[in-house]
Amino acid sequence: MASINYKTIFFKFLKYTGITIVVVLALMFVTPFIFSDKIEEQVKKTANKKLNGELNYSEAKVSFFTHFPSLTLTLNDFNLNGSAPFQNEKLVSADEIAFGINLSSLVFGETIDIDQIFLSNSLINVKVNKKGEANYNVYIAEAVTAPKEEKSETGLKLEAIEINNSKIIYDDQSTNIHIDAVGFNYLGNGDLSEAIFALHSKAKIEKLNIIYENEPYLMNKKVDGDLITKVNTNSLSFVFEQNDLFINKLLVDFTGKFDFLKDGYDIDFKIKSNKSNLYDLFTAFPPKYITWLKNTELKGSVDLLFTLKGKYIASQNIAPDLGLDFKLKDGFVNYNKSAFPVSNLNIDISTKVPSLNPELLMLDAKNVSLNVEKNYLKTKLKMNGMTTPDIDMVLSSQIDLEKLNRALGIPNFELKGMLLSDLKAKGKYDQKQRLFPNANGTLNLKNGFIKTQYYPNPVTKINIVSNINNQKGTFDGLSVLLKPAGFTFEGEPFWVEADLKNFDDLNYDIKAKGTLNISKIYKVFSQKGLDVDGSIKADLQLKGIQSYAEKGNYSKLQNKGTLEIRNIKVATEYLPKSLLIKEGIFKFNQDKMSFNTFLASYGQSDFKLNGYLQNVFNFMSSKNGVLRGAFTLNSKYINADEFMSSTTKAPVATPTAVPNRAEKPATQETGVILIPSNLDLQFYATAHKINYQGLVLQDGKGAVKMKKGKMLMQNTGFNLIGCDVSMNAAYQGITPKKAVFEYDIKATDFDIKRAYKEVKMFKEMASAAENAAGIVSLDYKIKGRLNQQMQPIYPSLIGGGVLSIKDVKVKGMKMFNAVSKTTDHEALKNPELSKVAIKTTIKNNIITIERFKFKFAGFRPRIEGTSSLDGKLNLKMRLGLPPLGILGIPLTVTGTKDNPKVKIGRKGNEIEETQDTEDK
Repeated sequence: MASINYKTIFFKFLKYTGITIVVVLALMFVTPFIFSDKIEEQVKKTANKKLNGELNYSEAKVSFFTHFPSLTLTLNDFNLNGSAPFQNEKLVSADEIAFGINLSSLVFGETIDIDQIFLSNSLINVKVNKKGEANYNVYIAEAVTAPKEEKSETGLKLEAIEINNSKIIYDDQSTNIHIDAVGFNYLGNGDLSEAIFALHSKAKIEKLNIIYENEPYLMNKKVDGDLITKVNTNSLSFVFEQNDLFINKLLVDFTGKFDFLKDGYDIDFKIKSNKSNLYDLFTAFPPKYITWLKNTELKGSVDLLFTLKGKYIASQNIAPDLGLDFKLKDGFVNYNKSAFPVSNLNIDISTKVPSLNPELLMLDAKNVSLNVEKNYLKTKLKMNGMTTPDIDMVLSSQIDLEKLNRALGIPNFELKGMLLSDLKAKGKYDQKQRLFPNANGTLNLKNGFIKTQYYPNPVTKINIVSNINNQKGTFDGLSVLLKPAGFTFEGEPFWVEADLKNFDDLNYDIKAKGTLNISKIYKVFSQKGLDVDGSIKADLQLKGIQSYAEKGNYSKLQNKGTLEIRNIKVATEYLPKSLLIKEGIFKFNQDKMSFNTFLASYGQSDFKLNGYLQNVFNFMSSKNGVLRGAFTLNSKYINADEFMSSTTKAPVATPTAVPNRAEKPATQETGVILIPSNLDLQFYATAHKINYQGLVLQDGKGAVKMKKGKMLMQNTGFNLIGCDVSMNAAYQGITPKKAVFEYDIKATDFDIKRAYKEVKMFKEMASAAENAAGIVSLDYKIKGRLNQQMQPIYPSLIGGGVLSIKDVKVKGMKMFNAVSKTTDHEALKNPELSKVAIKTTIKNNIITIERFKFKFAGFRPRIEGTSSLDGKLNLKMRLGLPPLGILGIPLTVTGTKDNPKVKIGRKGNEIEETQDTEDK
């Protein structure tokens, strides 16, 4: 038997293997060159057909070796812009994007099939604006009903997607959600060519940030997940069947579905974590908790369920329902090895927010309880609604706050005192319906102490002994007893005792004494502090019933004491700005509050008052209480424009709108000055300088009365550009957009030239006075309505008076120019008027000018007729000729003040009246 030559066989094997490898490598090098033009052309063609976003790349190459062993078309420096309205912003950009080519389809098929996508060093930037318009709608879907006339030359039959070292940004301004996924790596496999397919995925994120309403919820969290997702490409729907995610150390199961709608989403998310460790839960918390977590021992079993279900369509104010269930069993918390850990921490809370509307909140805290040694805290709370909630609450505690604070390790916050409580409340709170929950119990704090990082000194000796009782479920059945409540701060003690009953007709017995440094107390709890150094010093004894003051039974009141206020801001619904009380010393006696020194500012305005107020407590505690008083007011400067109210222009609601969701911001509009109807005040005011819509009034003075929303000004005077003005006026704001007024004014020796230069309003309303000079006086009465800009509504004006002219030179006035041109008398262009009294009346937008005459340069003109407040003219004029005016030329002046038309004759054009249709 011949021997087998193994050496020869081995070399032949190497030879043929080498030839095969060389041939394969040669084919791998040659094939891309043969088919590269075809592949690139057909991919471009498909992209242009299927994408409506701008697509750019620097170069394209076909190779087996970029993502070996797959044959890929690689596009370098890839960029795809988003859909409108984001067509100029990037949706996807990448160093390279590669498309895996199916070899059999390339060689033998009519179409080229893409079965893989590789994305490297990419940015995926998803944006949604406030209207809910997104930038990802770049894929042009085929019409379902369209017949398939021809087969596409390039098919998308994906089996795998691979994303490496990429960043995803999701910025949704309609929901105020911002998500960053940095270091995103993804591998997905499945038959993506099917209309409905299952996608098996592995995803890793080095840093995940989730920010909602500018508040970070997850920052720099690692995510590692295995996911199974069903995708329906026909309806662009995703079903999350099995998704096990690790957020840092917390394992959560994420299931549900997500459908893209034309103008929003249809969501059904469920995030669940069962039997998790309390420590693992905190590893997923925002970064501010991480430092605390390093020094804290945490134990306990956590069950967590988060659901979000429903449609979200921002343009229609439609939002999904939110649910959150949280359970903690046998919890244990010990910060920094405290000798007093929190044990037996048990929490069972269920929360629902239908349509993401806080007014529909349903909170059921079945149990929140804990122990610190033998101390305990137990509470239950069930609440439906926010503004008018139904409440069922039980609170019971005997706990040392210092031990609790040390065990929890609340940073930068030192707390002491024994909290003792035994309180139950059940029922509805509705201020308008005067409903208050049935309640009974006590809430006491002994030897309390608070110190924060924001202020070096603590609030000490905090003692509160309180009792609340209500057996009727109404405000009139409510009673609150403080015996006492007090504290010491900066060496200043403050205490108050109060016995309050029947909050519909408040029966009060209050004693208060001490100093409150408002600014420094605020700094204890906040870094920002107040912008003023405010303080209140009180020594008060107040006793009585609210209705005593309402009925005038002041002798039954027992109010006395003093109240000293410095640098306190007071906000009220009646004024758009806050009133700053710089200094106020008030003395109380029965219903009267006297003040000898009261300094205040409002915006740019300053005030100094002396006098008294009556019915103060009834005014403060009741909407119907009327504040009465009399005082003097002195001011160096008043800016009246700052007192004009602002009205809110509400957004237009759609029929399907959900309250309080995604509404457009309301806009602020100016409004009239509203006088509160519950003021009955009279005062004498002096003001050195007053600014009102560009008018600068000097040395204002007069008596003012306010009652039932009306203001009367009597014997009021001021100086305007050297002219002494006296007036009487009545004013009432009816709504924020309407007011009525009556005005009686006398102005002596008004300088026209100076007024045109210095008074903006006069320049705008009397543009013809630009080249006029001289002195006039005015005696006029008028009444009517004002709009929300505090400007008169012309058709509503009714009045009359006399304009006295004393040496006025008129130059360039269009009416006299037209008369001069028509009569061919040059001297009429620039007349001089002296000692002329012009009487007029106003009604229905028409100024009726009674006949008046004057003479100059030998001429004796006589004028009468009508003019509308918007500038239309219908004047009759007789031009008496020199020397004595016996002979005259009849003229009519029509047209407008800017374009007067003068004709010889007596027939003019009647101006149509504009009736005031508003009910006066």
